[in-house]
Amino acid sequence: MNKTALGKIRKSLKVTVTVISVVLVYDFFYLMMFNILHFDNFYPGDTWRNDIPLFINNLVPISVLLICNLLIVSAKWKGTVIGRRLSLKITTDAVISFIVLYLVNITYVFVAEHTGLNPKVEWPGTILCNTLLLMGVEIFYYVKRSKAAVIQSEKNKREAMQYRYDALKSQVNPHFLFNSLSILYSLITIDQTKASKFTLMLSDIYRYVMRIRDKSLVPLSDEMEFIHTYIEILKVRFGEAFQVETVNESSAEEGLLIPYSLQLLVENVTKHNIITKDEPVKVTIAVSATAVTISNTLNPKDKTQNTDSVSGFGLKYLAGQYGMYGRQMDVNNNGKTFTVKIPILWKEQTI
Repeated sequence: MNKTALGKIRKSLKVTVTVISVVLVYDFFYLMMFNILHFDNFYPGDTWRNDIPLFINNLVPISVLLICNLLIVSAKWKGTVIGRRLSLKITTDAVISFIVLYLVNITYVFVAEHTGLNPKVEWPGTILCNTLLLMGVEIFYYVKRSKAAVIQSEKNKREAMQYRYDALKSQVNPHFLFNSLSILYSLITIDQTKASKFTLMLSDIYRYVMRIRDKSLVPLSDEMEFIHTYIEILKVRFGEAFQVETVNESSAEEGLLIPYSLQLLVENVTKHNIITKDEPVKVTIAVSATAVTISNTLNPKDKTQNTDSVSGFGLKYLAGQYGMYGRQMDVNNNGKTFTVKIPILWKEQTI
């Protein structure tokens, strides 16, 4: 048996033992509290032994309610209003929980009537029992989620710092500088006007990188202006072999993006595809009210490589960052075209 399978077994055993322990402790606690409220005594009978049958009878319904509440509270509501609003989430959990309680009770009555058991249900007691269970599960879930959020936040901060450093490094790395300076030198000897324009574009690239290095979100309009400058530099390098078309650019100027989102995706096109006069690559940047879609024709440098796997740290980082805002990046490869759709964020979604 491998370590992964053994780890899963241990985790399952730990969860099972924890659930059983919680049920036993809660059953005892609930029974004592019910006796005090109902009979004004810990043991309404002569001794505690008289409560043993009731204790045993409560194990199954408490277990069912606990498991149901765990499933209800841990339900994923990503990308919905319920998932974004705590008060609405708790209200929804409560409504579903008590619907389940009602179904459990009427199921018990049905089974009891057909098996000779006592079909009577103590509704106040079961409502109290379920309320306490739901409260306990809600508290446990949100404490656990808060701890996970703190850990994830620290991880995101580290990744964001690493990503910004990599983005800056990618613009000033020797390869990028060598290509840019080589192009600049050629232009100086051929066309000084184009050389001046190229120098200004290069300075705009570095100015933008330095200006937004500490920002977690940037306006779509700024990112589009930056990517146009970056594309112009690439066009000087690749000529007509690198074709770019922008569609509906003004659809969502007030939207926000993760910094360098577009530059990263365009850079990936040049990294992983052959771009020559005989084998040109066409890139389309389509801006809608909800997303920016970048697609490119495929002509991979490594014909055996699955383009879907060419995500690297950059795309994984972007997916994680957009995931923090409850949004998802879509990546699709149909063998001829590679497409990435990144969601446009709005101020109300980032608060």
